[in-house]
Amino acid sequence: MERFDRIFRLNQILQNARVPVSHKTLEAELECSRATVTRIIEDLRDYLGAPLIYDREANGYRYDGEGEHPYQLPGLWFSEAELHALLTMQQLLADLQPGLLDDQLAPLRERVEVLLQDRASAATARSAAGCGFSAWRPGRRGSVSGRWPRACSNAGACA
Repeated sequence: MERFDRIFRLNQILQNARVPVSHKTLEAELECSRATVTRIIEDLRDYLGAPLIYDREANGYRYDGEGEHPYQLPGLWFSEAELHALLTMQQLLADLQPGLLDDQLAPLRERVEVLLQDRASAATARSAAGCGFSAWRPGRRGSVSGRWPRACSNAGACA
């Protein structure tokens, strides 16, 4: 199971559970080790902003504030290949029939361009600060890139 698939599955498990779900149950459901479950929980909290909490009394994880508007994963997720194919198809349509679907595809194209610019700017800033990684790295799945940047060892420079 890929990283995003596990995040998606964890979200499903937590949304469908009536009681908090134990770490052991998550290991079995996600078919992975204790350390992997811990990383997936951290990713869901840190990078996707999920209000995931550990309930000590029930010895399990649950979403906090399951009220009128429960937590939802962000909308569209594309792999790098899917994103590339989408942009290629948009370009082919523009070349074959100028104007065809331009109005419908413009918001998506603008959003993708903003995401790519934000990622490139972050990578440049981190590189200038002497950080040892690029903020935009191709991956299998995720919000455009598939991988989320970890905290930098150069405290304050990458904030």
